[in-house]
Amino acid sequence: CDCPEEALEYDPSASIKSFVDDEQGMTCGLPISFFPYIDAPLWGRTLPAWAACDGRSQSPINLITQRHGQRGHIAPRLNASYGRPVSPSERSLGVTNDGHGIHVEGHYGFVIIDGVKYESQNFHFHRPSEHLVDGKAAELEMHIVHTAHEADNGTNTSLAVVSILFDLGEENACLKEVFSAPMPMAGCRKDIQPFVLGHFFNEQLEGPWWSYEGSLTTPPCTEGVRWNVLTKRATISREQLKLHTTRYINNARPKQAHNDTRVSWHKVS
Repeated sequence: CDCPEEALEYDPSASIKSFVDDEQGMTCGLPISFFPYIDAPLWGRTLPAWAACDGRSQSPINLITQRHGQRGHIAPRLNASYGRPVSPSERSLGVTNDGHGIHVEGHYGFVIIDGVKYESQNFHFHRPSEHLVDGKAAELEMHIVHTAHEADNGTNTSLAVVSILFDLGEENACLKEVFSAPMPMAGCRKDIQPFVLGHFFNEQLEGPWWSYEGSLTTPPCTEGVRWNVLTKRATISREQLKLHTTRYINNARPKQAHNDTRVSWHKVS
């Protein structure tokens, strides 16, 4: 999961003016940010601003079912609501390649954790999945990123992420337009039609999930992120996955050490 506002950005407008490609229906020349995934173990020693990448509560992690799936507690479903459509008048919906992943911005709804309401800001993808289950990665992972302003002064922002894992299978109706040819190149944005995110992932949202406190999975690797990894998986077709691979073969941070991270598994009553 990433927080683009805190990333090290490159602004192509310094040398390339923003332009609209009418033939492809894209706007290009947008700011991009690169992270060298091949050197991910060195992120914490690359820049002072990335020092947190060597912290003790980093994400992603390996979720072990025998350890983290046996002593769960009974709970209602995750308190998340994504039934809110993004209207064209409020914000035009677009698929953006920001230089290290494919993301779609939009206020789709919210999740409430320990009484705090986190509003969704975007969802984006990592291939293969960043979180492992019993040491194995899924084909794809989607992060729905949320923010909340702390009650004390309204200026400090906290983060929460809802994560959905994907296996190869049937075409994913939600991602049919997101993963459509051509995929945007780095610094480009393609408009798509608004949709209701919650219509497509109810089965996953109503099932059990793991939760823990970790970090962003891209620099600056800020800690204190409230992670919620859903155990029920969605599917994505081979053709859809191939489209993602035309832009990113691997944009997943390797698993991080557990250290003292406490993982909870929530059984749904």
